[in-house]
Amino acid sequence: MDILLPSRFISPQFRSAAGETGWEGELLALNPRRPGKGEKLLAKISSRTDDRKFEHPAPDSAERAVILLHTWPMAAQELQDLVARLPALQWVHTAYSGFEIAGPAVAGRDLLLTNAGAGSGDLPIEHAVAMLLAMARRLPEHFTATTRREWVTPAARRLTGATVMIVGLGKIGGGVSRIAAALGCHVIGVRRNPDHGAPEGVKELIGPSQLHYRLADADFVLLAVPATGETRMLVDERFLAAMKPGAILLNVGRGETVDEAALVKSLAQGHLGGACLDVVSQEPLSAGSPLYAAPNLWLTHHTAYRSGPGEHEARSQQVFLENLERFVQGQPLLNQVDPGQGY
Repeated sequence: MDILLPSRFISPQFRSAAGETGWEGELLALNPRRPGKGEKLLAKISSRTDDRKFEHPAPDSAERAVILLHTWPMAAQELQDLVARLPALQWVHTAYSGFEIAGPAVAGRDLLLTNAGAGSGDLPIEHAVAMLLAMARRLPEHFTATTRREWVTPAARRLTGATVMIVGLGKIGGGVSRIAAALGCHVIGVRRNPDHGAPEGVKELIGPSQLHYRLADADFVLLAVPATGETRMLVDERFLAAMKPGAILLNVGRGETVDEAALVKSLAQGHLGGACLDVVSQEPLSAGSPLYAAPNLWLTHHTAYRSGPGEHEARSQQVFLENLERFVQGQPLLNQVDPGQGY
């Protein structure tokens, strides 16, 4: 694996907060797919310092790296091997919302792990609600018929009075619950620890142990959970069989939470009424993936967090830059992730 951009910065702006000797450390930025974007981010870091000093040391200085900025997913083993070679490392920041790659890499090390977290803002919430509305009104079928110059009138579903089960009540799930309730839906929320309370809009709050017993009540099931040991392959044959016949499955969490072969089988057999996935287990999908041929399955291509050109990147960078100042000043970091919890 190439270390594309080892960079060092020394900032008088940070020196006052860090003491007379100042804070001095290596910042290692990794972007295996888009090296130019790493340059832009580090230029922004430089511009935030008072003296605009910014140096590029030799690659072997990476051993002194204190911060690892991980700006694009890579093989978990590659990142794990790299972290093992950085004895001075204190903090790993991933510039995306997941932690699946970086989590194993920091396991067993006393390191801070942060992610972009709210860097996507409300976009995933908007996307999930759009998926819910599109599947209820059967918009994909209208779009497909239009491209074929066909006139179709598929029977739509009413959201008012429909039961929506939301698995995962973090920022995304909690946001969707509020909007779904405003649309007249009865919302069942599934939370790892129900004692943490229910966000606005949730009428019933249950724990994982009750999940399978309540699936038959849901017209729509939305997944908004990270990929952890507890959630990987959560949606398996047993899960799908327990869902109400004709129900709709939506996923804006992680592709690894769904057994895709079981989903294709359930759709082919006509048990599920449809599915809409923003994430899949292997991205991008190969042209021969069975998901493309599954009936009533619609895909958006991991775009729930995207908006205008460069907008997501700018938000994600802002999170890192704010955390950088907090780190240097010894303040708690935003969006700290506990790999064991998954958030």
